[in-house]
Amino acid sequence: MEKNYLRNKKLTRRNMMKLMGATAGASMITLPGNLSANIPNSGKLRFQIETGPGTDFLKVVEEFRKDVPGIKVEYSQVDPGAVGPHWARNAMRNGVVDLASNESPKFFFLDPVLEMDLLAPLDEYSELYNWEKFIHPNAIKVSRRDGKLWTLPLYYEVTGAVYKKSLLKKLGGKEPQNWNDFVDMLKEIKSMGIIPYGTGQRGFGFIMMMHYQMWASTGGVSGKGSITDVIFGNGKFTDEPCVRAAQGILDLFNMGLIDQDILSIDLTNSAERFFKGDLALHSTGTWVFPECQRRLGDDWDMLTVPGPGGNKPVWCLGETEAFVIPKNAKDPKAAARFLDYCVQGNGAKILVESGNLLSTSAFSHLAIPQVKKLPIVTGEPSSLLIFGWLPEPSQDAYQQGLGGMLGGRLSPEQWAENVQKAWEQDLETLNVNRSDLL
Repeated sequence: MEKNYLRNKKLTRRNMMKLMGATAGASMITLPGNLSANIPNSGKLRFQIETGPGTDFLKVVEEFRKDVPGIKVEYSQVDPGAVGPHWARNAMRNGVVDLASNESPKFFFLDPVLEMDLLAPLDEYSELYNWEKFIHPNAIKVSRRDGKLWTLPLYYEVTGAVYKKSLLKKLGGKEPQNWNDFVDMLKEIKSMGIIPYGTGQRGFGFIMMMHYQMWASTGGVSGKGSITDVIFGNGKFTDEPCVRAAQGILDLFNMGLIDQDILSIDLTNSAERFFKGDLALHSTGTWVFPECQRRLGDDWDMLTVPGPGGNKPVWCLGETEAFVIPKNAKDPKAAARFLDYCVQGNGAKILVESGNLLSTSAFSHLAIPQVKKLPIVTGEPSSLLIFGWLPEPSQDAYQQGLGGMLGGRLSPEQWAENVQKAWEQDLETLNVNRSDLL
């Protein structure tokens, strides 16, 4: 999910997600002499992430400057909040960055940039620094096109609902494991005078995150009509699991168990309701973990909600914050050196310690408990995080259509038909072998 949800404050979800964190020390690699000679100790890096440097990433840069003083790092003057969702494409086209975040390796983000011929392949650097030893295999797999590695996802993203442990304790201390228990829990929370469940739809719609979770739990990891089946197989948005999950959201909203302001507030407003104790379950993603650590200490955790029909919860997992080196980068070697610092050096260490969910295994033993329970760590089967796999027309039909459904303009079935129609049209123009990425 990559759009701005507080543009007037120059803050997007990544600013909240990766108020990113780091500590000290140089990249801990030791290589044979013939290879280490290719690792630069001097140069200049022009760098930008989606929302500009967050507080955690400021620390990474600060420590990198200490550990590799010969490489000068400066932030590009590109303002993603002002330029909009395709800021990275514009920055690369105009030659103002050496390293940028392209959000993810999925169809919506990577493939249009490849079509524009803006990227340099990363295989040379991956071999030099042995990134495949550290980066999750699937993150590498989905980042390849035509056998070449084009982007390196630094983060994983999981959607769920954050809650306060102290409130869950009052409710019996157990996360709901089926739909009926989930509904009963929301009703009990409502009786306490607290908004049970919510997110923000204004600006950039996040009702879709509620749908991801319910669809994953209803359709399973890879069964007929599951998210994976729709994106990479023969499934359709009009299949029962997808429609049933949409109906579940509508039912909860009509029962007053979802924040009735959901259509008029953005994600940050919803998060503030959660932090203040006015909202019990805030549907969001793991990008909020560092902020929870800072503001709530250990009094928080995340669950993924069950799906309608009594099915057990299934997590949605996806690669994100993928870094690319433009074809016209002035100092690509310096860019790769900094990226490696975030993969296996002290940049990775601080990001992990700050609560970020990384795709690298370096320092994973230092992860906070809320991260250690997630499927990227436990190995538990998870569903596909659909965001980014949908090209823009499909994404708009999916994302904004859910708001239209709660607004009474569409039925769940009509919404699903609209998304399926947009998806089929996108597939006609999508120049990618989907099965290669499965």
